[in-house]
Amino acid sequence: MHPPPQPLSNIELDTLDEFLALPALEETSMDVGVLDGYLTAILLSPRLVKPGLWLARIWDMENARKKPRFNDEQQSTRVLEFITRHYHHLADEIIKPTPTPTLVPVFLRGAQWGVSEWCAGFLLGTAFDRDTWAALMEEQPEWFTPLQVLGMGDDDDIEEEYPDLDAAFDAVMVAVQAIGQHFRAEREAGPDPRAVDFSAPAPQVNEAPKTPRNALCPCGSGKKFKKCCGHDERVTN
Repeated sequence: MHPPPQPLSNIELDTLDEFLALPALEETSMDVGVLDGYLTAILLSPRLVKPGLWLARIWDMENARKKPRFNDEQQSTRVLEFITRHYHHLADEIIKPTPTPTLVPVFLRGAQWGVSEWCAGFLLGTAFDRDTWAALMEEQPEWFTPLQVLGMGDDDDIEEEYPDLDAAFDAVMVAVQAIGQHFRAEREAGPDPRAVDFSAPAPQVNEAPKTPRNALCPCGSGKKFKKCCGHDERVTN
């Protein structure tokens, strides 16, 4: 049995946010709202994603190349401990023997962590298993509508779809609960994420996980990747 992980307090989450907002990282790193959604998607996925793959994107969301600069070993230990504890706490909540995950996203814990940022992080977390998530987006598009509108839409889209913030919160929670239940059996048949070794050396990751050009676009548009987000990628490259 794994002892229940101690969840981060709001003060500890604020401390982590302050580190991620330091000048050396603020242009590329996640904030705590994005991080919480990102880890939630990674842990809801039926396939285990090892920390060596996802840790690098906390500091550099787009390229996974920039590394954090810590003042000293104490700061390094503290920041990585906060991330590890938060990961294990979310894993424990998702794995609990209840009909659906008992998650409390950070946007319900404080107004400083936005639901839009959380949804953007969640969508980013699906990138490590694009085929599985794209298939679910095609099968159950209504589950992903709030995540995509809030995480990718502009302010006008969000205001039109969710004029009431509580309605946005409710829509996201319903979607996450449904996704969690959908993947539950597959997750339970796989390795326990609470036993993940964070001390293992992380492989160098230079590029984002690639989507096959003929696969459905993970943005949920229903179009093939090469005719949607992949078209923009080809043009810019």
